[in-house]
Amino acid sequence: PKFRISGMGLELSAMFFSPTSLLSLSSSHPVTPQTEWATAVLKANGDSAHSYPAFTAELRTAFQHPESEVEVDSRLYHLKKGGRSVSKYTTEFCTLAVQTTWSDAALRTAYYEGLSTRLKDELAVRELPATLEGMIQLALRVDQRMSPTSHPRFPEASATTYAVAASSSPPPVASEAHSSGAGEPMQIGRTSLSMCLLRLTGPPPCHLPSASGKRTNQVKRGRSSSGFSAAETYPETTISRLLLQVSILMGHQRIVTTAFVDSGVAGNFIDQDYAAQLGIVTEVLSQPLNITAIDGRPLNLSPITHRTKDLTLIIGTHVETIKLYITKISSPPIILGHPWLVTHDPFIAWTTNRIVHWGATCQELCLRAKVGTCSGESEAFDVDREGVPVQYRDLAEVFSKRSAARLPPHCPYDLAIDLVPGTVPPRGHLYSLSAKEKHAMEEYVAEGLCAGTIRPSSSPAAAGFFFVKKKDGGLRPCVDYRGLNQITIKNRHPLPLTNTALDALSGARFFTKLDLRSAYNLVRIREGD
Repeated sequence: PKFRISGMGLELSAMFFSPTSLLSLSSSHPVTPQTEWATAVLKANGDSAHSYPAFTAELRTAFQHPESEVEVDSRLYHLKKGGRSVSKYTTEFCTLAVQTTWSDAALRTAYYEGLSTRLKDELAVRELPATLEGMIQLALRVDQRMSPTSHPRFPEASATTYAVAASSSPPPVASEAHSSGAGEPMQIGRTSLSMCLLRLTGPPPCHLPSASGKRTNQVKRGRSSSGFSAAETYPETTISRLLLQVSILMGHQRIVTTAFVDSGVAGNFIDQDYAAQLGIVTEVLSQPLNITAIDGRPLNLSPITHRTKDLTLIIGTHVETIKLYITKISSPPIILGHPWLVTHDPFIAWTTNRIVHWGATCQELCLRAKVGTCSGESEAFDVDREGVPVQYRDLAEVFSKRSAARLPPHCPYDLAIDLVPGTVPPRGHLYSLSAKEKHAMEEYVAEGLCAGTIRPSSSPAAAGFFFVKKKDGGLRPCVDYRGLNQITIKNRHPLPLTNTALDALSGARFFTKLDLRSAYNLVRIREGD
């Protein structure tokens, strides 16, 4: 049998014991450092030239050097999943891990850091295990779930789903092969605009007619207490949809309703009966939008002729201005389609059907800039000009409480929170609060959500929250960031000398004792931290 020493390109056979045979073997191979070494050993005619075990032992000593602990640590530290599966990444990681002396916590952190960004996004909405084994098992399960082969690409026939279909070209000519009694796709289009609502399987919903133009018996319609159509009921189907609680701002009144997020709708819509019930102001389109099937066949639905004027739509702390096309749809009364998803680029956790965070543009335009609109108040500065000294009245806007509640824009000098390599943010712990403190905390959180200084988060990392009594008997909110500070890279730099700072004031005549409002929020944290 042949014997191979991995990576050396030299094969030896147990039958070769004579120097002549060994020399003929080495000469039959390309010239490499290994063959040159073998030739020299055999010419020396020592013990290893006549003993196969001795020869292979010397060969290992000369060329097979084990990796040092530092090299293994370095490989493990820089190991990344890349484009391979989690299973293959885990195999290589565990192979290197057994050769190190790292603690379980360090291995867990290194394993997590090596995962892909997409997988980390999926893990961000879950409780992370405290052990390496738990982290590996969770990553394997999530990777299997994310794999295209782990579940059907298209849903079962009993499911109700929608798919993306939007184009700027005219719809194709109708085909006889598509005139079945299954659910009809709906396309709203003209030469320069094409919008469609595509139903793939299952019985036709209330807002889409069947091939015969009549509603099927499987669909039941109801009326809610508010008067608009309630959700359709399918006796033999299970519907899983991304529904959001939204608010429409009508003057100083907020109308709370539900919106359906559907990437298969090439437009944003509102039910015509619901819009009329709320008294929403509309405008006429320059050209009606016809409703057709995705293959070009017309559906028995009226063309869209109107859309709403600018509406203020609120989703949590997300505030936007939007126009909705008016048509006949069933519950929920609002559909947010593909253009809405492109505009706001939300990160959606489809396993839990919720929005985890919003796109980059929303951080500036929708989440921060609309401070105060959650109460329906005017954006005018709430400043009592009579109470402002004459010398400062040209700067009256800086005394606005509402303006002070806004976060400043991001800039290159944002405060960065850089963590020590190999550490993770702490989980924090709970502090007991009295009834008075609990009420104060709820008010504090509500104000922060409205102002945009606090945002909902699903991160397992946390900092404790408690109150300290002030001299006047009030409560000062405090956040325990000590755990985070311990693992943060300190930004150490020399402070200016006292005499140098005083010299900078030389010649000044006027000084102010005005305090900064919301000074803590004036320090902008680097985006993403």
